[in-house]
Amino acid sequence: MIGVDNGTSITWGSEVNMLTGADGGATVYYDPDEDKFIVTCMNENSFYVKSTIVSYSGTTATRGTQSSTLATTTKADWLASAYDTTNNIGYITYRNESISDYPYIQTYSVSGNTFTFGTPTAMESTGAGGTVSVAEGSADGNGVVVVWKASGSEVLRYTTPTFSGLAITIGTVSTMTSIPNTNP
Repeated sequence: MIGVDNGTSITWGSEVNMLTGADGGATVYYDPDEDKFIVTCMNENSFYVKSTIVSYSGTTATRGTQSSTLATTTKADWLASAYDTTNNIGYITYRNESISDYPYIQTYSVSGNTFTFGTPTAMESTGAGGTVSVAEGSADGNGVVVVWKASGSEVLRYTTPTFSGLAITIGTVSTMTSIPNTNP
C-alpha cells in the first residue's frame, strides 16, 4: 500500500499482496535510482523467501514478478535484509534450516525488473539461535555488519563481510561481550 503525504494528511492507495502466507517477516527498501521499491518476504509455513519489485504511480502500487531469492530446497528462518542505495546491492541474511541452522548471507542486484542473486554464503559453521540481522551504513558499501545469536547460548556473534560485486568474503567472526540477554 502506498501513501502520499500532502502536508496535513496521508492519502492511502489499495493493498497489494506480496506473497500469500507471508507471515515470516518482510522488508521494504526504496531504490531512488530505479524509483521503485524492493520487497523481500518469507512464507513462514513453507520457509520460502521471495523478492519483488514494486513500481508505483501516485497511490497505485504494482507488484512485479516474484523471484525466488533462495534455492527452492532451502528452508530459511529469521529473515532480515538491508539495501545499499549507493551501490545498488541488497543483502539478505537468514538462518539456513536446511544446513544445521547456519547463519547465511546472500547478495542481490536489481536492474529494471530483474534480480540477479549472488551465491549464498555461511558466516560460520555453527548454528544460529535466532535472528540473523544485517545493517549497512556506509556510502561505499563497506559498512555491512551481520549479527546473530549463537545457538544454545546468549552469546552474540558478528562479522563484517566484504564484497566485490555480488561475491562475498566473510571476515573474522567475533563474539560481543557485555551485552544484555537479547536477540540482535
